[in-house]
Amino acid sequence: MGKISRGALRPVALAALLGSIALPAVADELFYVAGGVGKQAEHFKDLVKPWEERTGHTVTLVPMPQSSSDQFAQYRLWLAAGTADVDLYQTDVIWAPQLSEYFVDLSEAAKDILGEHFPSVIESQTSDGKLVALPLYTDAPALYYRTDLLEKYGKPVPKTWAELTETAKLVFDDLVVGSGVKLLLHVQAAGVVQEGDRLAAVLFEGKTGRHAIEAETFIDCTGDADIVRRAGLPTELGDGTGRCQAPTLCFRVRGADPNATPPHRLQEELFRTPMDYNGQPFPTCVWGTTGVRDPSERLLAGTRVLNVNAADTLSLTRAEVEARYQMRWVLGRLRSMPGWSEAYLTDIATQLGIRESHRIVAVHQLTRLEVLEGRRFPDAVAQGTYPIDIHTPDGPGISFEYLDGTTRHLAGDRTQTMGRWDGQPQEAPLRDTLCYQVPYRSLVPKGIDNLLAAGRCIGAHHDSAGAIRVMINAMQLGQAAGTAAALAGGSPLPELDAARLVARLKSAGAPLLPAADEDHERDEAEAHP
Repeated sequence: MGKISRGALRPVALAALLGSIALPAVADELFYVAGGVGKQAEHFKDLVKPWEERTGHTVTLVPMPQSSSDQFAQYRLWLAAGTADVDLYQTDVIWAPQLSEYFVDLSEAAKDILGEHFPSVIESQTSDGKLVALPLYTDAPALYYRTDLLEKYGKPVPKTWAELTETAKLVFDDLVVGSGVKLLLHVQAAGVVQEGDRLAAVLFEGKTGRHAIEAETFIDCTGDADIVRRAGLPTELGDGTGRCQAPTLCFRVRGADPNATPPHRLQEELFRTPMDYNGQPFPTCVWGTTGVRDPSERLLAGTRVLNVNAADTLSLTRAEVEARYQMRWVLGRLRSMPGWSEAYLTDIATQLGIRESHRIVAVHQLTRLEVLEGRRFPDAVAQGTYPIDIHTPDGPGISFEYLDGTTRHLAGDRTQTMGRWDGQPQEAPLRDTLCYQVPYRSLVPKGIDNLLAAGRCIGAHHDSAGAIRVMINAMQLGQAAGTAAALAGGSPLPELDAARLVARLKSAGAPLLPAADEDHERDEAEAHP
């Protein structure tokens, strides 16, 4: 094969070029167009660097508009005009049939690597028998489960989401009953009995009336800081003005074609049409994933109810009903789109997914920069990497701030705006922050000595709470609170030896990173000004 020139090389899939096509004898510069910027661009550079070093060629990334519709329109203009300035195009999975006439057939060049990909993905990129693209990456659904618990309680390995959900209920029953815990379901916290700086009991209301539960230590895992508020302690609601991140109702459908247009690619069409039940614009960005065993099964997070305070009974009731009306509209609109005509509803989540309401005022209130800059704490009891993720409380739009210094805002029509929160130019190197940490002090509310909080209601500001509220972090916080209560043995929780708590968590397998010397010094200065 002779020297590749931009006039001679037709656009091919990146994977086929880098892995399967014979190399020219003379080094050349190849031009690659894609919509990715920020971390996506950095990932691309990392991907092609070994190939560049091995061959002597260089690959230059040509940035494109973030809007997928604008990007597709530009592709069609270039391809129809026969431009010789672009060698490689990164396409969306649904564009292959529409652009196939312009691309070469990769079947022969990629024959040795086709087996490394899911057959359905290869099929989706084949048009009239011609393979026009290969996946740069692939999203694949998965089920996560504890094989040790399945074996212990004699349960089969689940094969679907429904099996996983129902099996989990049975395993949790076995776990709790087997531990000797006394269960009390179908009750809600109604008040507290306070003696000085301690809670003597928490009052619960149920079908048989009111109960008082006495304990040495109490942990508020209500999500809305119910016990903390009933103790008369201050809290922060939403962004400080009462505006809370909008909640979402998830649901599952079956019957969709395995190659149906992905829901997030239908966003512009959904946003264009007012919802039938209230005449308002569709307020969220649909996302979802495909079933593990059944490709016609889809889990969809396709609703969002605005102006909700989940700690207010009337507001929460309104949100739950409205979410189901919104779901009906979404499903109806999907059925009019390619690959979704046979989709039918299989189940709806039992409850709304609440992102935010009340948070405690803690000994230490976790801040936005402490999350984004990955500050280490000597009393760290949890750590995470999920970005700050703010769903606009009163309208469409989602904003993300990532640990690598970048930002991304999704508008209602899914138009993306990229930026930097650290003040650096867009092309600057990404930050190398590994993770953020949550200190034990953020679980300790001010004013009560034997009360902790865990989950999304811990002490954090509105923006930092947008990162720590997710499930993997909530599980860590629950483990930390339970361990702290056991170690305290009834003694004041603000005085608990944090080093002992961290050591116990590490011995249980928590991969907590140590704090640097400067972090110790800063924490000491804050504690003793």
